[in-house]
This record gives sequence, C-alpha cells and structure tokens, in this order.
Amino acid sequence: WDTLNQIETLGAYLFAFGVMLFVINVIHSLRRGAPAGANPWNASSLEWAMSSPPPDYNFEVIPVVTSRDPLWDAPNATAAPDADRILDTRRETLGTSVLDAVPNRRLLMPGDTLYPLLLALALTLLFVGLLYKSALLGGGGAIGSLLLTAGWIWPGTEFPPVRA
Repeated sequence: WDTLNQIETLGAYLFAFGVMLFVINVIHSLRRGAPAGANPWNASSLEWAMSSPPPDYNFEVIPVVTSRDPLWDAPNATAAPDADRILDTRRETLGTSVLDAVPNRRLLMPGDTLYPLLLALALTLLFVGLLYKSALLGGGGAIGSLLLTAGWIWPGTEFPPVRA
C-alpha cells in the first residue's frame, strides 16, 4: 500500500497546487485585471451579442439568423432601433413553423413564479415521507407535487397569429 499511498499523496499535493494557482489568478484578476467587454474574443455566435450581465429578456428584437456565424456576417443584426418592440409591454417571443422557421404566432413567455420553489419543497416532503415510511408526509408531498405541477404547466392565454 505504500506505493499507492505515495502516488495518492503526490496527486493531492499537485491538485492543491493547481487550486492555489487558480485562487491567485482570481485574486490578481479581480484587483488588476481590466473588465472584459460584451464580446472580448470577437466570437461569432449570438450569445456573445449580449451585454454582461445579460438583460432578463435577452434580445429586444428577435435576430434573423441566416448563417452559422451571425455576428461575423451582420455585426449589428441585433440592434434594430426602428423595429417593433413588443417586449416593452409584456414578455413575448415568436413561434415559428417546424420545417421552414416562418414566424406564425406570438408566444407568451412565462413570468416570475414561485411554482418551481414550491414544487421542490413538495417533492422534498414526498421523499422525506418515503425515507421515514410516513404515509401522511409522503401522501401530502405527492398530492402537493401533482397540484403544483398542474398549476405550473396549465396553459395560459392564446395569442392571435402574427400578420406576415
């Protein structure tokens, strides 16, 4: 066991050294590093078109993507100041056809809700009930989970199709 123990100890020291270098780099970057811009590497994909931190709604106007590298092809495609801004009134996005991606409806994006937190608590109650073999806790958690899931996924308001 001595050889394996020595190899494990050396690995632990090497790992600790790597963690120490990482912590030193983070501290150095926080104190002396320049803040990075929105796209410091001039990347080509749309996630780099966002500011940092990104806004809640991502894009004010849904960008049209016609190639694999949309930011390189049209760097200002995400900025359309004269376009309709539906996000000023409520959270919506365009729904498209499956094959051709032709916009054919407006979809309401979900707002802030407590359903995920409450569902997690109900599931915790269910599993604690199962661990302790308590029918009352487990049953309450199961019923609560089903009701909260149904409330969370219950369909909302339908919107008219987009005029093309």
